Amino acid sequence: MKTVGVLGLGKTGLDTAIAALNLGYSVFLSEKKPAPEIPGPVLERLKTEGARIELGGNHADFFNTCDLIVQSPGVSGSSDIVVELKKRGIRIISDLDFAYEHTSGREWYAITGTNGKTTTTALTGEIFSGAHKSFTGGNIGVSPVNSVNGDFAKMILEVSSYQLDVSVSIRFRSSAVLNITEDHLNRYGNMENYTASKFRILGMTDGNVIVNIDDPVINAVREKKKALYQTVSLSRATDNGAFIEGKTGKIIIRHGGNEYSAETRIVTLPGEHNLYNVMTATLLGLNGEVPFSAILSAIASFKGLPHRIEFVKKVEGAFVYNDSKSTTPDSTRAAIRSFPAGKIILLLGGSDEKRSDFSILAGDIAECCVKTYAFGEAGKRIASEMKGILHVWTIEQAYSEALAGAIEGDIILFSPGCPSFDRFRNFEERGEFFRRMVNEG
Repeated sequence: MKTVGVLGLGKTGLDTAIAALNLGYSVFLSEKKPAPEIPGPVLERLKTEGARIELGGNHADFFNTCDLIVQSPGVSGSSDIVVELKKRGIRIISDLDFAYEHTSGREWYAITGTNGKTTTTALTGEIFSGAHKSFTGGNIGVSPVNSVNGDFAKMILEVSSYQLDVSVSIRFRSSAVLNITEDHLNRYGNMENYTASKFRILGMTDGNVIVNIDDPVINAVREKKKALYQTVSLSRATDNGAFIEGKTGKIIIRHGGNEYSAETRIVTLPGEHNLYNVMTATLLGLNGEVPFSAILSAIASFKGLPHRIEFVKKVEGAFVYNDSKSTTPDSTRAAIRSFPAGKIILLLGGSDEKRSDFSILAGDIAECCVKTYAFGEAGKRIASEMKGILHVWTIEQAYSEALAGAIEGDIILFSPGCPSFDRFRNFEERGEFFRRMVNEG
């Protein structure tokens, strides 16, 4: 019996363990935390199948009998355990690789970038599902290892830089890089390393790589690295990609010698960033032989995802939006730019672990926001570094102050621009808390 080791027992690691058991592997699991959260049914299955588990530390000797190791995305490649395992010559792969190597005959498509990955992946999944048996997952929340025993023709995946760092064998028919802005520098150290991680996807893609040429970081890499590029832009025409035509304001798509067009009003999601997302998803669909009519139908019916500039309700004349998914200043900027200037009351803050540079928001806040309240660990620093921002301690206080000062037609925008870990387990929990607070009054 072959043996697979799983390094890291988050959701991806646990999903990998169950998939490996279903495939007949003997499973070894190792987690640095002494008491990770393991759902009861999963723990019972692991015990029943005789999986070996070590908690409270990772030890190379624990994996000595393993044929391969699946490294969870949350485990850094520079960690002592990974470095030691590589020295010992034990094969290390990602959950993407594990799924890819245990399936055949499928086409794989990937979306990466700093912001907008989940929305674009979900929309692309909707586009494909109308024409093919498809699986949508990856960093969006469901590992592709869950698809191993399924009957799928197309795999649509959100792929993080962490997953790209580990992957060694997966091949994509087409992929997309949406944008690259400052993020995860606590892990990568600088933008050069972070950018290089994202662009590892070039070497994993056999067909077209869709890139946003309005993004200066991406365009600089495109000019240096050769690939089969398709481009998206809000203004720059192309013979192979999508753009907004200046005279008509229409979305123009040029693909495979054909030209298609669509009215921008078909995009119901707010903000110009969602035009990039829609153009990218359209090209991925065309690359996957989805009829253009089916693509338009999916775009028109797509309502977006929770916690991403999500309208909550109108309260005392003000429109309240939940953008808890915003964990970087750049994503907050995109949210601000989704609404008319001079009507926004912005709520931002949270964990300060990334030590992000919020000064990039200064111009947007000054131009577009009536008031800005900064809360949480990051709030005090943000208020001290930027003029005109009011420091409060909690989300509750920020919302209360915003509501008290709002007038008819104002937009209260909860777009934190920070991770949630100072108070919540993840952005979903934070967004649900905010939504419940607003709805309960």
